[in-house]
Amino acid sequence: MNATSTNKWITSIALSALLSFGPVTAFGKVSESVTPPADTDVIEQAPVEQPPETKPKLEIKGAVALGTDMRVRGLSFTDGGTSVFGMVHVEYSNFYAVMVGMNADLGPVTDTNGDTQKLVHSALITALGYKTKWGSVELDAGATFYAFPGAFDNQDFLVHGPILGLPREIPLGQARFFEAHVGIGGNPWKTMNVKFTANWTPDFIYESGENWAFEANLKQLLWHKDKFTLLGVGQLGYNTGDLLDYWYYNAGLTMLYKHQYVFDVRYNNTSSFPLDCSLTEVCGGAVVALFGILF
Repeated sequence: MNATSTNKWITSIALSALLSFGPVTAFGKVSESVTPPADTDVIEQAPVEQPPETKPKLEIKGAVALGTDMRVRGLSFTDGGTSVFGMVHVEYSNFYAVMVGMNADLGPVTDTNGDTQKLVHSALITALGYKTKWGSVELDAGATFYAFPGAFDNQDFLVHGPILGLPREIPLGQARFFEAHVGIGGNPWKTMNVKFTANWTPDFIYESGENWAFEANLKQLLWHKDKFTLLGVGQLGYNTGDLLDYWYYNAGLTMLYKHQYVFDVRYNNTSSFPLDCSLTEVCGGAVVALFGILF
């Protein structure tokens, strides 16, 4: 189904919230790319013999988190409500796999019987990828599959309103889709990490057409003492495709305790969004807080 002007007017806010789950899948890796300074009370250390190289081992990590919202590329994935998610991250050598399960709410629609239905209730995201280093440069490539159990999809819904004229039925395609990504990053200096990522899908959610998203992410170590670490974090991105063209950004702080407990607070907003964000909680500016436990 091609994205027509009618479809864009009706579904642009709801669909655009699914552009990426980068903030979710990277949650467990938030502190690993910057290096805290050495303890100041250590004056001298004896040389340590390096152990022989070992075979790659399987590593399994996870996280659970609760947030005041889930902002994805500047837009709410939970209709401005509370978010809850769990994540499992598996690595072997340079390969990785990530699975995320979370609540989701892209707003209501009216079915052909006149009943109100939620577009989606939950999301299950699976990512597979390969990462490596070339000197000081970090390279990453992979693909992500997005599934929405129980979603309202592959059927018609009713639309009303003076712009569209009389009520009419509009078809929705499949909600599930996949997205490919390539990334490049590194550490300009020891306490800073930057990464640039390009995301592409040939057919976005509900078969709404091709979509690209380009992102720059920054992490800067601000303070480290004993078991506490404070990072400055930010993102600037541009989305373009058959459905939407707009800018998005966020900036804030991430506090870690023992590299296991995480508190993240950021201001999120969009620019040049095609709808009036003052009329909705989905795309307007908002401060979002997130607390999580890594294991």
